[in-house]
Amino acid sequence: MPPLTHAEGDTVWQAARRLHSALAGKVLIRSDFRVPQYATVDLTGREVRDVTPAASTSSRGSRAA
Repeated sequence: MPPLTHAEGDTVWQAARRLHSALAGKVLIRSDFRVPQYATVDLTGREVRDVTPAASTSSRGSRAA
């Protein structure tokens, strides 16, 4: 994962890197999504392959008026 250039991005990238180190290759024993569109998704028993930071599409290019 290449580091992002913004300070906020660096923090997110570092968190994702730590999560990847802790979770990659492990099997999930529980999943709990707090986003309505994924609330019924159950990933229990699935293996974590990767943790990758991604920008939120809602914040890309937005500016305060």
